[in-house]
Amino acid sequence: MEESKVVQFVKAHLQSLPQISKISTNQQIIPSGCEADIIAESTSGKIFYIVECKGSGNHGDIAGGIGQAYQYNYQKQFNKNATNAEVWFACPEDRIKILSMFEIPKGIRIVLVKNNGSIVHYTHRKFSKTSISELQLPGTFYIEGIRLDVIKETIISIKFLSQNITGKINRALIKNEVNKKCPRLSASAHRNTLITLSSLGIIDSNNRLTPEGYRLYGLIESTPSLFFKEMIKIFDPFSINVLNALLLIAKMNKQPIDNITCSNKEICNIITKFYGIEIRYLNNTRRVNTILHILEEIGAIAITKKSKNKLIYCVNKIVL
Repeated sequence: MEESKVVQFVKAHLQSLPQISKISTNQQIIPSGCEADIIAESTSGKIFYIVECKGSGNHGDIAGGIGQAYQYNYQKQFNKNATNAEVWFACPEDRIKILSMFEIPKGIRIVLVKNNGSIVHYTHRKFSKTSISELQLPGTFYIEGIRLDVIKETIISIKFLSQNITGKINRALIKNEVNKKCPRLSASAHRNTLITLSSLGIIDSNNRLTPEGYRLYGLIESTPSLFFKEMIKIFDPFSINVLNALLLIAKMNKQPIDNITCSNKEICNIITKFYGIEIRYLNNTRRVNTILHILEEIGAIAITKKSKNKLIYCVNKIVL
């Protein structure tokens, strides 16, 4: 695969992510610094991804690409908009054997590009001959232990706090404000909600609303139902896979869709079996549980009762 094709496929993947609004090529991270093949930004100018791409080259080409990515990881600290950016080294999947021979510097994420254009995240275990590959579906992002209602209250709380605070808004203040409406939330739920809002470009590095955040706040104030519809669109890549898994389990076990008995682990396994590879963010029972609760929030399913270590689900036909 030529390098230009790798660039094309990685750009297409990044453009599908909800927090990305601008893709630049051959841009410097800092003045007089190295030029990155791809830089992906949010509407507020926050850089989320810095990518070095290589084609199906030899050992020297791959080593040079990893070294270039390492330079980006160093230089990003001098650009306030890039401090928390992920640095990727992207190359064709057929280079996996060469990659396994190198030590990958901390802070560099390796992504493999398949011939069909999909992106696979790759990890080579240190001091081991084994490797892990996982597929990241377009439009997916970090998600765990969050709820749509909590996202709504967090956006409202940040808007309220921003009226009297300049600069960075302390997370503890946000947590205290959200707890007035959601008193039983754990500290991890607050933290995960802020991580997700940041990943989606709804808040910036100062925990303040971005233009996208203000747009969503406007929907909450004027038409809450539209806000939830927007959020459902954002979570669709997750929810459609979990719903499909439930329906496949029902079909395999000859169960009616209003009485599907299964565990979160079974849902993870059926998603992995369907794609033939582990899916990033959907290979973890806690994250699948998060999606199930979001589906329950929007009325797509009902969790009716527990049977031993399994739950019984009712998939609502009216929503489908």
